[in-house]
Amino acid sequence: TVGDLVKFNAYITMLIWPLRNIGMTVAMAQRSAVALMRVNEVLSTPSAVTDPVEPKTLPAGDRVEAAHVLGRTRHAHIWRAPVPGSREGLASLNSLGVPVGIVSNASGQVESVLRRSGLCQVGAGPHPEVRCVVDSDVVGVAKPDPRIFDHALLHFPGTERGRIAYVGDNVTMDVGGATAAGLVPVLFDPFDDAAHLFDGLRVRSLADVVRWFAG
Repeated sequence: TVGDLVKFNAYITMLIWPLRNIGMTVAMAQRSAVALMRVNEVLSTPSAVTDPVEPKTLPAGDRVEAAHVLGRTRHAHIWRAPVPGSREGLASLNSLGVPVGIVSNASGQVESVLRRSGLCQVGAGPHPEVRCVVDSDVVGVAKPDPRIFDHALLHFPGTERGRIAYVGDNVTMDVGGATAAGLVPVLFDPFDDAAHLFDGLRVRSLADVVRWFAG
């Protein structure tokens, strides 16, 4: 009868969901087992990084700043090693009379880090000169929001946005932000990893940028 058919369909529906949930649980258990094996493999691998015999201590004058940065980021990757040739590239741009500014997503420390590392400083001094260092933590806006570039453009009066190139290593943050700000995006791609992500201007080092201006 019609009633028997309706009851049969209802019972089948009630049976399907428990079976489906069991299948999902089994699949999750299998994925969890594989993940556990991978985690165990990683944790069991001896570290290739060893503590130095005579570790260097952080200068007393830098401890407060370092504590502030690490307290906000909770990882040490914010302290990056300078890219080889960066200082020489900036010095060459200075020699060519090319004005330079820096815009960075950071934690309030990037200007002092650049100065202490000898890469550059704002204004004249012993290191290559830049007009400004814009730190996202200081100005309260970060890439890819194009408004962060407004803080740097104040230091380039009389220069149209479309004539300013912005070099960065991240397609989303740097290329996306610079494009939205009306600048010319240039991707720093030393290993040619992003050819499939960005078909615009790419450079392998600051030396490439210097060659553009040296013409």
